[in-house]
Amino acid sequence: MTMVDQALQIEPPHNEEAYAQLARSLLRQNRVDEALQAALAAYQRQSTDPEIQLVLATVLAARGQDDQVLLLIEAALGHRADYAEALALRAMVRLRHQDITAALADMERCLTIKPHLSQVWRLMALLGHQFGLLSEAIAALQRALRHDPGHVDSMIDLGDYHRQNGDVFVALTWLQKAVAMAPSNARGWDSLGTALQQCQRVSEARAAYVKALELMPQADREAYGRDRQLVDPAEEWQLRATITILTRIDADPSEVPAPYWFEPEPIVRQPFPQQEPLDVLVVGCKTGQSAVAVARQFPGARIKAVDLSLANLAYAQRKTQQLGLDTIEYVQADLLQLGLLNRTFDLIKMADVLEQLADPATGWRVLLSLLRPGGVMHLQSPRSSIEAFLRATPQLTLLASDGDGVWLQRDSNPASLKLNI
Repeated sequence: MTMVDQALQIEPPHNEEAYAQLARSLLRQNRVDEALQAALAAYQRQSTDPEIQLVLATVLAARGQDDQVLLLIEAALGHRADYAEALALRAMVRLRHQDITAALADMERCLTIKPHLSQVWRLMALLGHQFGLLSEAIAALQRALRHDPGHVDSMIDLGDYHRQNGDVFVALTWLQKAVAMAPSNARGWDSLGTALQQCQRVSEARAAYVKALELMPQADREAYGRDRQLVDPAEEWQLRATITILTRIDADPSEVPAPYWFEPEPIVRQPFPQQEPLDVLVVGCKTGQSAVAVARQFPGARIKAVDLSLANLAYAQRKTQQLGLDTIEYVQADLLQLGLLNRTFDLIKMADVLEQLADPATGWRVLLSLLRPGGVMHLQSPRSSIEAFLRATPQLTLLASDGDGVWLQRDSNPASLKLNI
């Protein structure tokens, strides 16, 4: 039972001011339907009081009933033309309907009347964010919090804006403060989960998402759980039994899969003629996003995707099944043992694996032994490593480079592969 509920048992509201205060308290707890009942009770007792009109307008705004909101605000301003809080609410509604000029006029008038009104600075931040002015939006939210340091939604927005601006650790500070102050705020937990996920703190991110899910209305939970990949972990444990084991790894390097992902990687134009069907090897596939991208780019390809982590591979298998793809075989394997596959490939994709090996040169030899004459490799690795491998392997030609790595092609003479490593 909340403090509001306890207070109601002790002393139910008896006049319009008490009902208005109750409506404000309920709205702060996101109990919008109950807040509406209290605001209507206040309005029925005193419909011409501008403060009562604004309370009802604020609750209706939370319900999206903007036409009624604007009528109530006009009535409130008719009684009190310099009512800054009413102007701020009207500015918010006008922003919601993209009436930028009128919203700005309300905000400027508001700041003339009450330059420290935090609601207006929050609206300034919203407008700045809408136009991609993140630094200005952050500055406006900081001013809002100076005047209203306990405003949780401003903290959440400030955390989100810092994260979008690349300052994820500053974002975490604000978001952790927000959920500490308002542990029942689902949006705060969701934003915290997003920031933690961006830091690759996967277990903590998942816990934050689960907390957000628990706090949401029942009707929203299914879609949110699907979007945030909050599935029963038992499903992935069952899928582990379906993964091909080429070289069993005694200690799984990942207790939980990482990274979580929601959309496949975008399809990019490859700098070589497409052949069908292609044999493709994805080395270090992690949770399958790159393998899925290949399957979508080459629908007829036969793909083997390998990783050390069974947790990653089970997650990848689940995502692949959800997308209806059946051309990827996930394999637990060590790069140095991939010769046990006894086959070669037209295309090999690998990202950030060689530099993790104690002997990258040996890994490079294994990799090249799997590439068919005329085959193509997409390699992501530090540029200095790529240059060293190219100098040692003159039979490889640099086809192209992109933001994600380089495209290399082996010449078509099967006897020509000699490594100077």
